[in-house]
Amino acid sequence: MLIVIIYFLIIVLIMMVIMFLNMIISLAKNPHSSKKISYECGFDPVSKAFIPFSMPFYLMMLMFLVFDLEIVLIIPLIVYLKYFNFQMAMTIFLVFIVLMLVSLLYEYNMKFMNWLF
Repeated sequence: MLIVIIYFLIIVLIMMVIMFLNMIISLAKNPHSSKKISYECGFDPVSKAFIPFSMPFYLMMLMFLVFDLEIVLIIPLIVYLKYFNFQMAMTIFLVFIVLMLVSLLYEYNMKFMNWLF
């Protein structure tokens, strides 16, 4: 029990030394006011709240997320393929692929993949 208390005191002492060194180092510098604000390349980070965005880009991002999620869901099926019999595994894969193709065709027919409206 004594060794735990000694380790605890050593850790607290190290934390206090690090915090004291941080305080000394940070007080030595006087940064310019421009260094205190966040830096964003290409745009002003402090601007109006409403910023228009591209709806086709938003739809493409949603499609990417949906298809990416479907691919992430199919990877464990490949890993656990040996636990299924062949007919069940092929049925699962075919249903999954058909669902992906149907959703892709639906998005194509609704012209979600067209960047120019």
